[in-house]
Amino acid sequence: MLFIKRMGYAIGQAKAHRGAFAKLHEQTEKSCASILDIDPVALKKSGIKALAIDYDGVLAGHDAPNMRPYTQAWLQKLLEIYPPEHVFILSNKPSQDRKAYFKKHFPGVGFVRGQAKKPYPDGLLWIVAQCQIEKSQLLMIDDRLLTGVLAALVAKCSFVWIKNPYTNYHKRPLVEGIFFLLRKIERALLL
Repeated sequence: MLFIKRMGYAIGQAKAHRGAFAKLHEQTEKSCASILDIDPVALKKSGIKALAIDYDGVLAGHDAPNMRPYTQAWLQKLLEIYPPEHVFILSNKPSQDRKAYFKKHFPGVGFVRGQAKKPYPDGLLWIVAQCQIEKSQLLMIDDRLLTGVLAALVAKCSFVWIKNPYTNYHKRPLVEGIFFLLRKIERALLL
């Protein structure tokens, strides 16, 4: 029942923000191929003070507990510029394996818990309050238009849409196939 309610909310908010989605192709600074295309130094210079990063598709393939070495290196570079308490994982699936992985490799990076799942803006607004920043100073990085990008639009936060998400068809062909179809549908309906 909560899933149906969340989908209804997403459809309603997508309609309300259709103009922003229509402009997404023109705004190259709001999208990139992968997280590796995002320069942490440039983010800091642009006024971004905190980050909310999706996990599935952005840092790793779906349901993967560990990141790939090059994604891990990117996050390490980010943490040389941003304090860990200003970097958050905002995932609709914050598994215990992932939390343990971050506790070991990236202590201080928080998982947003106890907030309504994306596309609800609750997690982003919680981060804004925690970091005591303006909404525009929080950057949401997500590969899904109807979850993280929509949550950022609703919350009036900054965002970057990852167009070529990380996948792992070898280990999780069904799950990756489902999300491939969801992304195709989102793009067809919104862009």
